[in-house]
Amino acid sequence: MQSSKIINGTSYAEEIFTLLREEIRNLKKLNIVPCITAIMVGDNPSSDTYVRIKKAKAKELGIEFHILKFGEDASLKQLSDTISEVNENSKVNGIIVQMPLPQHMLEDSHMLLNMISPHKDIDALNTYNIGGLISGTSHISPCTPQGIIYMLKKLFHSNIQGMNAVIIGRSKIVGLPLSHMLLRENCTVSILHSNTKDIVQHTKNADILIAAIGKKHFVKSHMIKEGACVIDVGITRYNSKLYGDVDFDDLYQKVSFISPVPGGVGPMTVACLMKNAITLTKLQHNLAIKS
Repeated sequence: MQSSKIINGTSYAEEIFTLLREEIRNLKKLNIVPCITAIMVGDNPSSDTYVRIKKAKAKELGIEFHILKFGEDASLKQLSDTISEVNENSKVNGIIVQMPLPQHMLEDSHMLLNMISPHKDIDALNTYNIGGLISGTSHISPCTPQGIIYMLKKLFHSNIQGMNAVIIGRSKIVGLPLSHMLLRENCTVSILHSNTKDIVQHTKNADILIAAIGKKHFVKSHMIKEGACVIDVGITRYNSKLYGDVDFDDLYQKVSFISPVPGGVGPMTVACLMKNAITLTKLQHNLAIKS
């Protein structure tokens, strides 16, 4: 199904990659080769897939990408020591600690993210960079929210101010940072969560609805108003197939724009990760960055 209603995340991501290729060529003229290190723990098929996609795109762009993989039984000290070593490695410009961590380390996820140097935190998820996002002083922002803002600005010709934006989900990766970024664009923002009463009352008021909870086909057509723009962030694997939080076919006739799963937000997340990596590389070398 091809339609101007369907938000083509792959196409928008390619716009970013085109700009990054030029920046990377310019960096290499200065003998600077951007480099990312990803730290992984355990065997998680989804994480393996995501990191493989990131590595392939980095290689295609001309960014070095190294993976440090630990077994399920890795200790917290091993990970802490590794992050410290990579922080000190001047050849590494960006660091990823791939989430989720194994069950016995889940409580330590936040601490490990905060161990990454803010100047190498290309996911932009440690406390320093989230604080910078809220205060408006950071040069980078979390990748998925950044990709969503990019798409919305393209769809609405850079003017989303005054729109009612409703986010289903309040995660530290998507919902919370996205709410601040939408506020900065002068949207009126609501965040819905498991304790929200009468969710439909809120979703029906949304000009822009973002679903980010990881529940298969949670959002149905009766929950939105005619002409809403719907962004589907959630991914659920069921019977070897990927599903979003939004029942795409049910909503299609009612929306003005809708992002598919896959092919919507996912490519934008990867594009913005690479964009953050180049931004931080340039900052580390005291080079001017584009706003």
